[in-house]
Amino acid sequence: MNCGFILLGGVGFIQHYINFVFQSENEIPQLDKNYQKGYDRFTEGIAFNQFAGYYFHSKNRLINFYVGVDFTEGFTKNKRGYNYDKMAFDKNAKQDYVTSFRAGWMIPIYLNTKEENEFQFR
Repeated sequence: MNCGFILLGGVGFIQHYINFVFQSENEIPQLDKNYQKGYDRFTEGIAFNQFAGYYFHSKNRLINFYVGVDFTEGFTKNKRGYNYDKMAFDKNAKQDYVTSFRAGWMIPIYLNTKEENEFQFR
């Protein structure tokens, strides 16, 4: 009664880009601050998320956890337009996928806990 399979879904927004980190300034002239935007592949778009897992809630309220697989797919588009490394415009739609495992331990807070004999039925 206190455990079982759980399915969750959601809609969101995803964005990502390539971050450049240098040991010293002016190390790579092509990746100067003025040119980094042509190489970073800044991409964003709508994302859909699904989670399928198992939920357990014990009678003594101490062992409450869930485990499952989380899958996210994003339908994205390059926001920079022109890629310097390919020397071409990038207007194609892309699909990004992320799969991960999720586990959690829940600590419930019960504000109105009553003993079994405290309930009044009408």
